[in-house]
Formats: sequence, C-alpha cells, structure tokens
Amino acid sequence: MPVKNNNFISIKKQVNCRRVLLREYGVVMRPDWQQVLNKIIAMESEENLICLFELLLTEDERQAVAGRLRVFQLLLDGELSQRQIAADYEVSIATITRCSNYLKNMSPELRQRINQLLK
Repeated sequence: MPVKNNNFISIKKQVNCRRVLLREYGVVMRPDWQQVLNKIIAMESEENLICLFELLLTEDERQAVAGRLRVFQLLLDGELSQRQIAADYEVSIATITRCSNYLKNMSPELRQRINQLLK
C-alpha cells in the first residue's frame, strides 16, 4: 500500500475547502461536462452547433478533434497501420497510440457501438 504524503493530503483538503466556499458564493471552479453535453444536444440547427463549437474551441482544437475522430475511424477500419495513418494524415504517433490504447481497453460491445456511430 503506497504511503501518502501528509503535505499532499493537507493541500488537497485546502483545495476542497476552497471549492466548497466558492460554490457557496455561487462561483464554480470546474466546468460541468454534463452542461456542455446538454448545450450540444439542445442545438436546433447545424448553424447553431457550428456557432457553439466556434465559441468553445479554437481552430487548432477543432482540427485536433477532427483529427482524433479520423484516427478512431481509421483504426476501427483496420486497413492502415499506425505508421501509415501518421504519414498519410499528418497525425502524431502519440495521438494514434492514445486512440489505439483507448480502443484496446474498451469492451467489445462498446467498441462495436463506437464503430457504428463513426460510420
């Protein structure tokens, strides 16, 4: 069993106390992912969705998301090696490895569902 550093525990308690105090005064420190998902789902048109993503993500971030989506699609297709994907689509090996590891660690059911969603 690892030994916990008392300084770390003390700092963690201080941070948690600050979060509680800030919440009591209406200040939210951490974004709520569910709120983001709810906003995306509520978009009534492609135009509104584009507007929301342009607000939330920089151009580089949008390109990174698009690249990661493409990597998942290519890995699921299984036709190209990781090195071929990196070369052909100008994606870093690190990104491809993260996506590959994520796919390897998911259940077969989830992998099949993801595969269907990305077609």
